[in-house]
Amino acid sequence: MSKVGQEELMYLSSFLSKKMKTNFGKGPETCVSIVKHHTIYVQIRNFITPAEEVLKNKNQLSLAIQFRAAIMETIFQEYKTEVFNLLNMELESFYYDWDYNLNQALVMFVSNKGIDEIKSDDQEVLLKEKVMYVSSKVHKEPSEVHIQKINANMYVARCQEAMCEIGKVLYKKGLNEVLYEYAYNLKGRFFENTHYLEAELNRKVEAHYVLWDFRQNINYMVFIFR
Repeated sequence: MSKVGQEELMYLSSFLSKKMKTNFGKGPETCVSIVKHHTIYVQIRNFITPAEEVLKNKNQLSLAIQFRAAIMETIFQEYKTEVFNLLNMELESFYYDWDYNLNQALVMFVSNKGIDEIKSDDQEVLLKEKVMYVSSKVHKEPSEVHIQKINANMYVARCQEAMCEIGKVLYKKGLNEVLYEYAYNLKGRFFENTHYLEAELNRKVEAHYVLWDFRQNINYMVFIFR
């Protein structure tokens, strides 16, 4: 795939934003797309709808997350067609983290070519070590961690075999509402420990997302540094 230009990125961001507004009744304030390693990363700000605000205030976020997941499945079908027509990239799956506390989100669209393996530099090796440490401290140490540098401020850690036994049981039983709530709370525990990363890398974490592929037992940690 040839390098994607700014015009194409702006078009895809606008297309996704409009589809979200149509389907949710309210679109995000900003929607910024990055294409790297056969994957599209979309940073979203101020996405919460009035209905979701009510659910949040009533401590029923799992319902909001389930609703948003169902709508995004519909949007994905239209979005993948648009991406194929524009970039000749065939999207296969997508993952997301909707942060209702900060009112920002990250959606990751993965093509059928998967995510490339890139040789790590020294800073990425340090990040890998700390991701392993924090994972073992708050959840479960993954069997493998692969770090990718998306740009100067954005890194992705792909953690394999990241689910603990309770998560596997919830997934197998189809208890999605409980699983979403479990994953959301777990993300908060990860975020509480980002100071380990900041101290080691001497950089401030501006945003931190945890995206789950429950079917393949993988999570993606996305770090955006200042």
